[in-house]
Amino acid sequence: MSAVDLGKLVSEAIGLDIAAIGAPTFRRAIRERCAACGVGGPEAYREYLSANPEELQQLIELLVVPETWFFRDRPALAEMSRFALRLHASNPNRLIRLISIPCASGEEPYSMAMALLDAGVPTNCFHIDAVDISAVALSAAKRGEFGKNSFRDLALGFRAKYFDPLPHAYRINALVRDQVSFGRGNFLDPGFPARRSPYDVVFCRNLLIYFDLENQARATRALARILDPAGLLFVGPSETILVAKHGFVPLKAPMAFAFQTAVARASHRRTRAPIVPASRKPEAAIEASTTKRHLARPSPEKRPSSEAVFAAIRQLADAGNLAEAAQRCEDYLRGGDAAAEAFHLLGVIRDADGKLGEAEACYRRALYLDPDHEEALIHLRSLLERIGDSTGAKVVGERMQRLERAGRR
Repeated sequence: MSAVDLGKLVSEAIGLDIAAIGAPTFRRAIRERCAACGVGGPEAYREYLSANPEELQQLIELLVVPETWFFRDRPALAEMSRFALRLHASNPNRLIRLISIPCASGEEPYSMAMALLDAGVPTNCFHIDAVDISAVALSAAKRGEFGKNSFRDLALGFRAKYFDPLPHAYRINALVRDQVSFGRGNFLDPGFPARRSPYDVVFCRNLLIYFDLENQARATRALARILDPAGLLFVGPSETILVAKHGFVPLKAPMAFAFQTAVARASHRRTRAPIVPASRKPEAAIEASTTKRHLARPSPEKRPSSEAVFAAIRQLADAGNLAEAAQRCEDYLRGGDAAAEAFHLLGVIRDADGKLGEAEACYRRALYLDPDHEEALIHLRSLLERIGDSTGAKVVGERMQRLERAGRR
């Protein structure tokens, strides 16, 4: 059993495309789990997995390490709040249902709750389900204690308002905590979410880029299934083309990356789920199992070398053809290797085009795939300095210094 076979097993379990997270990262995870389980290599580890199905979750924990912080996506949260206020004004007695998937360690769903509270939506009129595949991340989210790395936004008024200080951290207060229900699950499972009416708002940011083509299509169908016909879907900046290809229509809300179904946009009529009395407490998030399934991969096509593709893209960008250069990058990312460099190059193009939010997302995606990517670190720090995020720029600068010191040893 090779690392490739183990990668297919993980893909079948949770939809994760090993090529998207990088083969070196996956091989490191296998080595770590082999050492922890006392087995000698991939073949022995596969046999161990067969005898100990719970071990798959331990491997998954090493592969889903999200980068997140509070109020990371302010334009999206602002658009969500405006949408929720319109729903509340149209029917003050209905329950507005939202979901954050994947919710990671909780910063996103808690940010959603704080944004809605700040907008004036009553606590008994909205509730947020928060779902993730990682039991470790969910445990941290439920604990609700966060260190300084979770507070990278310069406007920290929300921390004084909604957190209680601890000696070395901050604890989210009960007002916010009570608005969020956490549960472990995989939204690709056909039964997810069980016994639920559709959601008015779905936050699914920066997940689809980790799936292969077939799972991306399945995931987009799953999003359409759990979203109310008149609801809003929020995705990451690198995922906009993907969801647009599968029947979603972008909302005219700069930097929010919000989408509606084509049916909702065409009709202007709202098909609502049954009204839930405001006094009714929603169920906790449904636990969904990580059902294994066989997924056929498309046959790879013959492609030019990465170096040749990137050289052509740079030539387009240097000539001022930024839109075409960006499109070439996105086309390459749908089937090429060297994804870290491709995301870095796309970030540079977005940066030059003034699309700073998208550029930042691309630089961070490159660094997730290759934490030592020097040029991505340099460009990300420069961008953060330009937009006034001195705290974030300092964090990146310190990371660069650590890498430099490690290189000297």
